[in-house]
Amino acid sequence: MFYIGGELAQSRLGLPKSLTGVFQGLLLFALLACDTLIHYRIRLGRTGTKGHA
Repeated sequence: MFYIGGELAQSRLGLPKSLTGVFQGLLLFALLACDTLIHYRIRLGRTGTKGHA
């Protein structure tokens, strides 16, 4: 879908191929980053273990 969307943006909006390639790379990076963050569930702050010995 990224490839088809890039081709469509090139033909209809007249964007250069390099710009659509950068946009596709950013979308792929964001998708992989979100997938990684959801999988590992990074949590900030304390875990609530205070008082347990």
